Amino acid sequence: MSGKQPDGAPFGLALLLAGLAGWVDAAGLAGSGGVFISFMSGNTTDLAVSLIQRKWPEALLIGSIVALFVAGVAAGEAVESRSGRQGPSIVLGLEALFLAAGAAVFWHGGAGRFELCPLVFAMGLQNATMHRAAGISIGLTYVTGTLVQIGRGLGGGGSGASVKYCSLWLSLLTGAALATLAMSLSVPGALSAAAAAAAIIAAVTAVRRPR
Repeated sequence: MSGKQPDGAPFGLALLLAGLAGWVDAAGLAGSGGVFISFMSGNTTDLAVSLIQRKWPEALLIGSIVALFVAGVAAGEAVESRSGRQGPSIVLGLEALFLAAGAAVFWHGGAGRFELCPLVFAMGLQNATMHRAAGISIGLTYVTGTLVQIGRGLGGGGSGASVKYCSLWLSLLTGAALATLAMSLSVPGALSAAAAAAAIIAAVTAVRRPR
């Protein structure tokens, strides 16, 4: 049985995870020279440009990252669906491990783009932790759909949902901004903080799982 309840997880958890995604994306972007960790729409556009311009190494890298992100989502969904009520916390625990692996690479001097693979897989995993919260569908590592929902709510009179979606967008924005400040001190430290945050969230959700 899936660990997700009919109306989803607490909205506060969604905000925390959106902030974590913004943090990791900003930290990874700084270390990759322009390849996104969780923003696959941007990577898809870059992939098309690289293919047309025959930049084969670039295309291989970006294509691999997109595939790895999808693999992370698939792995997370498989684990979550088979783990009962503890599914989301188990997936978050795995995410913490992969974030820690990515941080370890940076601590040991690695900063190449392929070294970002653990971070990409971790962001894919995160998307399996919840699909809905507070009565709305949730995208935890990307905001294009969130912005579309904000516009739809404003245009259709659904101001309540728009406020929730705007909160998600602001959470991701804030996470990226805070990560940028943290990276001015240490990129490996910023990634280590993300791994620690994911581990703490996993532990809290395990203890406070729905009954």
